[in-house]
Amino acid sequence: MRNSYEVPHVTAPAFDTFSLSRRMGNFCYDIFNEPDLVKAACERATPDIINTVFKSAKRGDRVAIFAMRSSASFISPDMFEKFAFPYLKQMVLAFHEKGITPVIHADGKWLPMLRYFQKLPPKSCIIALDDSTDIVKAKEMLHGHQCIRGNLPANILAFGTERDTQAYCDKLVELAMDGGFIIGSGCEVPLNAKLENVRVLMNCTK
Repeated sequence: MRNSYEVPHVTAPAFDTFSLSRRMGNFCYDIFNEPDLVKAACERATPDIINTVFKSAKRGDRVAIFAMRSSASFISPDMFEKFAFPYLKQMVLAFHEKGITPVIHADGKWLPMLRYFQKLPPKSCIIALDDSTDIVKAKEMLHGHQCIRGNLPANILAFGTERDTQAYCDKLVELAMDGGFIIGSGCEVPLNAKLENVRVLMNCTK
């Protein structure tokens, strides 16, 4: 199966990788008991993560950065600022400077974190959101600064009607009219998506 962004390169921030490998409960204890060690590990791992992408990526490519555990569904904005954003920022800047576009796969609740992306260079990344984040407020916060992708919900694709799908797509088309917005599914197109709903999504900009 091809990835949802049609990009040849996929990676993840050190924070998210450690969280997944340690499991979330253990990793929360790590943050509480050994915060300096967690930050040191992220600092040490991030250049290697970046250089691994550089081995195959070239100018004009896109790289998907899966940052799901960095969302407000798992951590607070204060934790994000201390433990996650510095290293995610380092990745975005490194790829942007090489002409590689980072596509941040931002599952979960990201509204409290989006203000941090205003600190990145304008138009340096694409932030792909699912329906856990209010897409209208996200567009208001980042319009003219970062591109947003999203966010037709998986439950509409799987269980909604064509009318439901068209209504949500019309909302996304309206958001996209002044640019800086890519219409797409929230996260992935589910395996049980109705074909007729996928057709509506694919044809909604015609």
